[in-house]
Amino acid sequence: MNVTVELYFTDDRVIKWKYIDNPLTRKHYSMLKDEVLSAESWWDFWYAVPEDTIPKYDIKKITSLVSDLREKVKQINQYVDPTTGENIKFPVDVDDIYFEEGQHLKNQKLINQIHRCFTTFHLSLGDVFSNCISDEPKANLASWYYTIYDMKEFFMETPHKEPVPFLKDSYDENKIFRVRKEDRVILKKITNEINDLVHSLEKYNLNPRKDMMLAQLDYREFNVNFQPRKLYNISPMDKKFLTQQTDITVWAVQNQILGKSYPICYVDHDDPTNWDIWEGCQWSGSFCLGDRRYTKWKPFTDWMSSHGYVGAQAGIPLGKIIEGAEHLHYKNLPPDSLRNIILREDDEVINFLEIRKLKMMAEADPFIYD
Repeated sequence: MNVTVELYFTDDRVIKWKYIDNPLTRKHYSMLKDEVLSAESWWDFWYAVPEDTIPKYDIKKITSLVSDLREKVKQINQYVDPTTGENIKFPVDVDDIYFEEGQHLKNQKLINQIHRCFTTFHLSLGDVFSNCISDEPKANLASWYYTIYDMKEFFMETPHKEPVPFLKDSYDENKIFRVRKEDRVILKKITNEINDLVHSLEKYNLNPRKDMMLAQLDYREFNVNFQPRKLYNISPMDKKFLTQQTDITVWAVQNQILGKSYPICYVDHDDPTNWDIWEGCQWSGSFCLGDRRYTKWKPFTDWMSSHGYVGAQAGIPLGKIIEGAEHLHYKNLPPDSLRNIILREDDEVINFLEIRKLKMMAEADPFIYD
């Protein structure tokens, strides 16, 4: 595979990068090519790792977000487990959802807890084996504490009504509930809305650790995220390409969904040993620009070591910038400054804007371009 990706920005800035050639990057290029050729796709260009905190403690805005968050939790608490007849209760009580000015660690702990409920719930829903242990055949297993992989281990292979002996100590049946299939879509929607509210709320939480990281490293990453999202599972074979090298400058995007990267975990005072901390469980044709030098930054490496990590994963490498690396600074590349993407694969050229222009013309006059 010989592929170059050209990014055209405002002020005539151009960045070009070239793919590494391996089975994983070929898979990624196929996803990226699909996005560029799609009639529906567009992109968000924004900073990541980490985003700036809003400096003003806006009590009016915070109160509104907290109120909305409480309402979403109340909605969830109204749904019923069809097997037990009991309400599905969100693990965080409504009255415990509040922000305190000057208590950034306490606020962050609350945010982390609610966010982990969101990620775990979404990765707990499953159809494959739920009928083996549920008396309600139209219900799915779900949990705020266990992923589908945990539950597959608890109820291995076939019709176990009890967890296998060597896993009994880590199993709590009260942490698993059932969700009617007709309720599943609604609950996923509500928990997605909770996730959005959490990310909006955390921007108002003063975070000295984040400020220190931004000040000492003067570091940003630049995400090119395609919308609407087309997400695919990261397989065990994909994970073999993770690297600790930092001479790579183009990566698969961290924090796509259902997870939190190590640097975000660091600034959030979260625990990196949790299941949802690494590169994420899903990826797409999106990509990220940046050298990830934070993996060599002593406060970060000391924090990783304190949690039992030997070395820090930098991520899933895609390629290297071959032209325009000097533009890779947040003062040069403001959000929404990316204007076009061109893919060059040997003799084939795929120009996003040209494709979009032709499709718009065809829609306006289909007889000419039929």
